[in-house]
Amino acid sequence: MTETAPPPEPARRGPWLALGALAAAAGMAVAIVVLFSPEDGVPPPPEPPPEAPRPASRRPAAAVPPSAAPKNDAAAQAAFARAEAVERARPGDYEAAMAAWREVAAGHPGTPWARKAEDRRRAAGEALATYLEREFESARKGAAALAAAGHFADAVEAIRAYRKEQAREALRARADAEIASLENQSRAAYNEAVRDAQERAKAGRFEEAFSLLGLPAEGGIPEVAARSAAGLAELRALAAQAASAEEARRIEEARRTLRDRVAGRVLPAVRARRYEEALRELGPASAHPAVAEEREAILAASRFWEAFLKAARDRAGRPAALLLADGRRVSGKLAAVGADRISLDGPAGPVEAPLGKVRADQVAAWTIGTALSAVEAATQLQAALFYFCEGDDEAARIHLATARERGGDIGAAERVFRSGLLREASFKPPGKE
Repeated sequence: MTETAPPPEPARRGPWLALGALAAAAGMAVAIVVLFSPEDGVPPPPEPPPEAPRPASRRPAAAVPPSAAPKNDAAAQAAFARAEAVERARPGDYEAAMAAWREVAAGHPGTPWARKAEDRRRAAGEALATYLEREFESARKGAAALAAAGHFADAVEAIRAYRKEQAREALRARADAEIASLENQSRAAYNEAVRDAQERAKAGRFEEAFSLLGLPAEGGIPEVAARSAAGLAELRALAAQAASAEEARRIEEARRTLRDRVAGRVLPAVRARRYEEALRELGPASAHPAVAEEREAILAASRFWEAFLKAARDRAGRPAALLLADGRRVSGKLAAVGADRISLDGPAGPVEAPLGKVRADQVAAWTIGTALSAVEAATQLQAALFYFCEGDDEAARIHLATARERGGDIGAAERVFRSGLLREASFKPPGKE
C-alpha cells in the first residue's frame, strides 16, 4: 500500500486573531440562551464532522521470524505427486516406487508429505517381499525336492539356471541365498553320512559304509563329492586290510590294549593340559601304526599351549581378565605365569588361578593373532587339535575346515579327530571296554 504524507500543521495565528475568536464564541453563547428557553427543550447535539482518513505509516512492516513463518508444503506436495506418478506409471516396479518415496521423505523432512511418503515406501517394500516370495516359491520347491532325494548338485544347478533368467536384482540375491543354503545342506548330509559310515566300518559292515558314503559322492556338490570320494578310498583301504579275519583280530586286539591305556592315562593328562605326561604314557611311535598320528596331534596341541603361555607372559604388568572353566571370572593386573598357575593383582589383593582351568576360548583368543599368525594354515591346524584335546569338537571342526581352506595338509589330523585313539577313548570311561 502506498503511504501518504501527513497533512501539514495549520500556521500559527497572532494573539489578536485569537481574542477575536473568543469574542465570537461568547456572542454565540448569548444567542443560544436567548433563542432557546427552558420550555422549548434541549436542542439535539450537533453531528460530529466526518473523520479524515489516517495517513499511512512510513515505517516498514516488521519481518516475520523464520520460525513463525508458516511452512510452505508446495514443494513437498509436488515431489509427492511425482513419486505417485512414478508408482502409477510403473506398476509392479516396487524398487522404483520405493526409491521415489524415499526421495520425497529425505528431501522434505518434517512435512506431512514426507510422513505419507514413508508410509507408502513401507507398503511398497512389503509388497516387494510378498512378490519375491511368490515368484521364487516354484523354483525353491523344485530344488527342495531334488535335495530331499540327495541330488544337491542338481538342485544347485536348477537354482543357478533360474537366477540367469531373472532381471530383478532382488530375485538374483534370493537365488544366491538359496544356493548357499543348499550347499550347506549338502555338507551337513556328508557329515552325517561320514558319522554313520564310521559306525558301520567299526562294526565290520563295510558294504553298508560304502553305500552311505556313495550317496554324497554321487549327488553332492563338487566339494562334497571330492571329499566323499576320498573317504571311500580310505574306507576301501581299511576294508582290504580287514579282509583277513586273523589280521583284523590282531589289529583290533592291539588297538584295544592301546585304547585302554589311552583312556586310562593319556586322555586324563591331555584334558588337564599335561601334554608331556600324555606323550610319555602313549609310548613310542613304533608301538602301533595309529600311535604316530596320535603323537603328532598331541604335539600340535602342546605347541599351541606353549604359544598361549608365551602370549600370557608377554602381558605381564597389564590389566587382564580370565574366564575359568567353572564359570568364574578373575581380573586384575597380570603378575606372573608359572608352570601350572597364573597370578593377578586384583582389587582385593593377589588372585591365583590354575592354568588348567582357563577356558579354551580365552586361550585361543590370547594366542591367535599374537603369538601365532592368524592366517597360517599351521596355526589353524594347531588350534583344531588343541580344541580336540579339550573335547570341543565343534570348534575343532571349524579350525580344521579353515586349515584346509588355507592349503594345509589335514589328512592325519582329520583321521585322529574322526576315529583315532583319543576319539575312541573319549567315548567310554577310563579302564572300561
